[in-house]
Amino acid sequence: MESYNPEYVLILSGDHIYKMDYEVMLDYHKANNADVTIAAMPVPIEEASRFGILITDDNNKITEFEEKPEHPRSNLASMGIYIFSWKALKEALIKLSEEPGCDFGKHVIPYCFEQGKRIFAYEYNGYWKDVGTLGSYWEANMELIDLIPEFNLYEEYWKIYTKSDRIPPQYISADAKITKCIIGEGSEIYGEVTNSVIGSGVTIEKGAVVKDSIIMQDSVIGEGAVVEKAIVAEDVKVGAGAHLGVGEYAPSKYDQKVYQFDLVTIGEHSVIPENVKIGKNTAISGVTTAEDYPDGALESGGKHCKGRWNRMRAIGIILAGGNSKRMRELSNKRAIAAMPIAGSFRSVDFALSNMSNSHIQSVAVLTQYNSRSLNAHLSSSKWWDFGRKQGGMYVFTPTITAEHSDWYRGTADALYQNLDFFKEKPRTICSDRCRRRYL
Repeated sequence: MESYNPEYVLILSGDHIYKMDYEVMLDYHKANNADVTIAAMPVPIEEASRFGILITDDNNKITEFEEKPEHPRSNLASMGIYIFSWKALKEALIKLSEEPGCDFGKHVIPYCFEQGKRIFAYEYNGYWKDVGTLGSYWEANMELIDLIPEFNLYEEYWKIYTKSDRIPPQYISADAKITKCIIGEGSEIYGEVTNSVIGSGVTIEKGAVVKDSIIMQDSVIGEGAVVEKAIVAEDVKVGAGAHLGVGEYAPSKYDQKVYQFDLVTIGEHSVIPENVKIGKNTAISGVTTAEDYPDGALESGGKHCKGRWNRMRAIGIILAGGNSKRMRELSNKRAIAAMPIAGSFRSVDFALSNMSNSHIQSVAVLTQYNSRSLNAHLSSSKWWDFGRKQGGMYVFTPTITAEHSDWYRGTADALYQNLDFFKEKPRTICSDRCRRRYL
């Protein structure tokens, strides 16, 4: 930030759905000679306690700010979108550098108030959805599949970009029935799908029925299964004849703050056995078997959490930084771990895929020599499906500073130099050596 020395800094949250021209907001910030501008919009008063609440004067200058108040005095909610003049932000960050858990809403904005900074609200009146709860996430997806959606993903003048996998087209069988859905590429639909969002690579088998649900990538809904008002994460197997979303709503027996909707929530890589019945407002995580369901059912408000990846406190380490001269021209400018295999793969992909298939969700890759192409290849861990919430993939290179220029001096030294990271991670360490030599 110091080297760039910006005039203004735009800070956004990554879990909101909306369209906004930030240039217009920046012009508003400049016109008010503001130190801080906070985008805001009215919300239902019963939801206001979930947000930072703004109280403004007639000129939209913010006079008071309350972070998630129990009894809100206004319904004008911060959208988590801030424009700071760099001088004001820099001052706050330096002053609050020792503040534990320093947060914009709890610490930075209140500090700016205390210092008498000019803080304005930029009122926004378009579509905006905070998808920070199970209910709002489900609602946002359902709103996107309306016949005339309030939020249009496909407008030519304001495109929404993403990274798409190169996968086959959808297959819709002659017997399939689809009504008002979004169907991802690579999906195979043999059953009935209504008012649902189906991710890429999903299979809905013959006789299966999916209604009012979100089914994420690579999940399989077995033959004759019924899924109603559910959020099903990636790589889930729902057994034949299972029924998700039966019965009446009941309060959660596990966590009523998180589970307060009549949704069935299934975590990634989970397995639901055949012919079980799952009630409303339930949650399941892990590989479950028929023995986990007394009388073949999980009653409404219940939860199952099991599976070896939930118990496995392990981190996988891939040593991919070796300096090898045994491949001469081929390895002069790239790490061996980045060498192509069978045209489409890289050497490191096999170790990474083994980690993923073994349900090791935290993986560290240690790189060193000629690592540019390897680091570029590793930049998207989605290919190996490491869960962000369970862990994720971390890439480490030697730390070079003005005071220290220690390269990794061997495989064990590579781990030693990253000891602070491993102290915070699970105790069991699984190592895979992509190259033996670090010197």
